[in-house]
Amino acid sequence: MINKVKNILVYMFCAFFAICFSYLLANILLKNSEYNYKKMTLTVFIVISVSLLAFIYTRLSKHEAFFIKHYKPILAAFLSIMLILQISFGLLLRFKPDFDMDSVYQGAIDWVQTGSFTNYYNYYYYFPNNLGSMGFLHFFFKIASFFGIKDFFLVGMLLNSLLSISMMFVVFQICKRVLGVKQAVFSLLLFAVSLPFYFIAPVFYTDALSMFFPVLFYYLYLIWKDTSELKRRCLLCFWMGIAASIGMEIKFTVVVMVIAVTIDMFFNVSWKKSILTNVGIYAIILVCFAGFNGYIYTYHLDKEQARLQNDPYTHWVMMGLKGTGGYNPDDYNFTRSFSDPDERRKATIEEIKNRVKDYGADGMFKFLTQKGVKCLGDGTLGFDDFLADRPDRNFLHKYILSDGEKYDLYRHICEAVLFTIMFFMIFPALQFIFGKEKYSANKKSLTPNSGKGENDYINLAPMLAVFGILLFLLAWEANRRYFSNFIPVFIICATLGIDYFCVLMSQFAELIKFGINKISKNSSIAK
Repeated sequence: MINKVKNILVYMFCAFFAICFSYLLANILLKNSEYNYKKMTLTVFIVISVSLLAFIYTRLSKHEAFFIKHYKPILAAFLSIMLILQISFGLLLRFKPDFDMDSVYQGAIDWVQTGSFTNYYNYYYYFPNNLGSMGFLHFFFKIASFFGIKDFFLVGMLLNSLLSISMMFVVFQICKRVLGVKQAVFSLLLFAVSLPFYFIAPVFYTDALSMFFPVLFYYLYLIWKDTSELKRRCLLCFWMGIAASIGMEIKFTVVVMVIAVTIDMFFNVSWKKSILTNVGIYAIILVCFAGFNGYIYTYHLDKEQARLQNDPYTHWVMMGLKGTGGYNPDDYNFTRSFSDPDERRKATIEEIKNRVKDYGADGMFKFLTQKGVKCLGDGTLGFDDFLADRPDRNFLHKYILSDGEKYDLYRHICEAVLFTIMFFMIFPALQFIFGKEKYSANKKSLTPNSGKGENDYINLAPMLAVFGILLFLLAWEANRRYFSNFIPVFIICATLGIDYFCVLMSQFAELIKFGINKISKNSSIAK
């Protein structure tokens, strides 16, 4: 009975997942007024991207034995080349941070050099969510200072590149563990064609810095599931809690993966193990957050002052319900016009209710569609928000900055690749709905097993995480950067779907061939 209920729930989720992302992709392609893509150009690029990646994957399939034998040097070579390219491009793209990144970057430097970040106290009273990323940079800047290194921008770039490369390594290991070497190599190909990853090094802000942690948490979970020894399970549980804590301190949206894994556990693991493990993980997270906040508000910031100045979380929900859902200075003025924190929170909640009521059901649906396109409709990951801050311009800026001569080409390529990744990630859901009985090309695909209660829905967590970040973005302030730390999870889901996509295309080709042959045969008989 329980397994039947699980099966129904996963069916419903997969159907909703496929419908939501299909609808979103259609709107990104056909109604993308937010970014004004040239529809015909983008369509051509998408067709080329989908066709080329699918073709390369079929070639990989024909040489699977080679990749199984040589995947280690291939992985090492790919990561080494990517690291060199990231650092090389990073040196060419140095800039002078401004606004939020300046507060994180310069605050960390001040903390190293003076023992505190006094000049940025007022900023962090309003935006305590960035304390974790500043503290993270401070830790590595402090280590660098012990060796006499004073170029902290270079340190930030090296740190960000190493995190990015580590993330790619973990994604490879996840795909290898869940699917196989062939699919793991394909995940590297998706990184290789995603152009923003070549320019990520200097953008060491919360989005890029936290990118490593959702996939690390999921990878540790996969190892935990395959471990029977109690002591090792407890150790993995501890490191899962640490990985989640660091990631959530840098950017709180990492919690989406934590929640996704929690749900996955209750589908795939016994209730007793799930409850005990989750209690352990969440306890570690609470202890880490309490320890960090206790330190900050004991030695640096005043807790009462923070209570009086902090913008309530409802402010960003309220701001996400006006215009196109993005940054709105008028809403900041409205929120901060209330001096009492309780009044401030109540006023924003009341305004949320009024805005939802004004939209109505139909208007709200259209607004959320537009907001989804704004959040997920730009393949550049918004890196130029930072790279345009007082750079020393060179040939690269012609491509990657919005005022550059070649930016139009760059953004269309980036969007075509992102669209392709999102298109492929629909297919694990379709496989569960339509292909679980017929398609068994990989025994580790997203299908129930014999129903013994362990590993029934082995690839559920990445899809839950992708869907979770979409829900968060629809509720929060809209920004084209805010989903970027989950791009590695998107790539995992796309890799999960590539096999089934190729199977369907093969079946479609056979159907066309059969139809042509039948028509030819009938024509011959008629003659």
